[in-house]
Amino acid sequence: MSAEVAPLFAKTLKVRFTQPFELNDPFELRPMLDFIATAEEARPVLEDRVNNTYGTVDDVFALLEKQQTRDPDFASVLRAPLHALREIVMANPALQQKLMAEKQQIVSEVLNNTRMAPFWATEWEKFRQAVGQALAILSLTDDPTNTIMWTHYASQHYGVVVEFDEYHTWFDQKTTPTDDLRHLVRVSYVENPHPRTWRQVNGTDMLYTKTAGWAYEREWRIIRPPEGRYRSEPRHILL
Repeated sequence: MSAEVAPLFAKTLKVRFTQPFELNDPFELRPMLDFIATAEEARPVLEDRVNNTYGTVDDVFALLEKQQTRDPDFASVLRAPLHALREIVMANPALQQKLMAEKQQIVSEVLNNTRMAPFWATEWEKFRQAVGQALAILSLTDDPTNTIMWTHYASQHYGVVVEFDEYHTWFDQKTTPTDDLRHLVRVSYVENPHPRTWRQVNGTDMLYTKTAGWAYEREWRIIRPPEGRYRSEPRHILL
């Protein structure tokens, strides 16, 4: 830690948990994802959900009626009153079959992998931002002599190293055996990580994996919700 921070630590015996987006790695909490493959993976689930929700002619007309309620101009698109169209279609099995085939075609076009990829990218970013606001990180190293670490984190070599006893119970406060948070975890460093889908990414990939360029840090980290005491700025979380 820097020479400015060291006296404060010695006085308070408090450490700072930093929110992920305040760290110096712009790719924190950002595993490499393939959103086209994610769209392909999710497509059968979405198709089943749509077909279960709108599996009959009545269901389709219920959807159209809801759309008409939301959009007053929707009736002009239909070119006929909706109740009249319903009567015509319900009286003609061939038209019913055609309507359901057209519905299926529209669903297929909407769920096209390329078209859905930006949607999944946007949803992932919302999720990542929410996780970043909900968690804070204490970063430690097991190499006290690394010159680059002294340059980056000890104010150009003016500072101190503090040693912690990793066997103290403070470093393992998991609430369940599978808890990804609240305990000391070694960061993994990966060379040229392959893109994955949403379903293939787990907590370790997102929270405890970085690219190989950061391997010199030999980082261990504890991640936990910012449930302790705060300073006025959210980036300073002291526990």
